[in-house]
Amino acid sequence: MVFRNYSKRKAIRYFKKLDVQKLVSLSDSVQRFCVNETENGRNYYHHLPLKSTKCLALDIDNWDLSSSDIENVKNSCRTLFQYFNNALILFKNESSDIIKEKLLPPWVVFPLYDRHSMYWHMGDGEAYEGLFADILCSLSKEEFAAYQIRYPIPAYMDEAGEGYKLYRYIPQDV
Repeated sequence: MVFRNYSKRKAIRYFKKLDVQKLVSLSDSVQRFCVNETENGRNYYHHLPLKSTKCLALDIDNWDLSSSDIENVKNSCRTLFQYFNNALILFKNESSDIIKEKLLPPWVVFPLYDRHSMYWHMGDGEAYEGLFADILCSLSKEEFAAYQIRYPIPAYMDEAGEGYKLYRYIPQDV
């Protein structure tokens, strides 16, 4: 219990000092390296430039980037992951009201994953999407509309022109 309270206090301090624009900029710096490919005019694949398509897209040794760019991507992702960890601590401790003001969409927090990634179906991606959906459902109709304008859906996360999958579960009469 002592550890849980310490973690929660630490996460609250983190969120109070948090500069959301800095995190968005870090995510953008990673995404500017990414390649978006289409297949059959509709399936998007979002990944860093690869040396070989026979290796995994998340294998750092397979990224076709300079060593300094690889370090920048790793450091940016580490910082974004810190946001995820603190958001999850607060969410599990029923403190989602603190996160609500600084809620980032999944494509900002995890810039290396496209909508087809298994990452969204297990582990951290799934956990963040659950947190994200729960908090979105607590927004008023006006807050949700403003959120969609502030964080437009990138093409690689858009479900064939139908928008982001979790947005379909938000009650329209909120």
